[in-house]
Amino acid sequence: MALGRFDHAVSSIDKARIIDPGNTEVITMHNKVKSVARARSLGNELFNSGKFSEACVAYGEGLKQHPVNKVLYCNRAACRFKLEQWEKSIEDCNEALKIQPNYTKALLRRAASYGKVAYFVLQPFLFFNPFFLI
Repeated sequence: MALGRFDHAVSSIDKARIIDPGNTEVITMHNKVKSVARARSLGNELFNSGKFSEACVAYGEGLKQHPVNKVLYCNRAACRFKLEQWEKSIEDCNEALKIQPNYTKALLRRAASYGKVAYFVLQPFLFFNPFFLI
């Protein structure tokens, strides 16, 4: 199984800890990377169990340790989408896109969230005039 970039970082910091176990910088980085990995793993587990609010908190904990993690922002955006918090989902997608402007998942999630916001804004008009968009 091929390792993703984050998994590669975890593997690399584990190796660095073995090579130089007394290095305080390596220990600090190891603890930080492991904390982010736990938050991401817990968030994924909670999301897959349908516990979107709890998953959102878990991803947020990971972001406290690594505030430039586009994947955590995008995953939290997915939770917020499921919780019908579309504006917050858009904000998280925007944060992910600040980190990587062409991040396809974030672009798609943001578009879906904008679609939901637009639907609920236009719904009253469509009720009274179903031909409003034609």
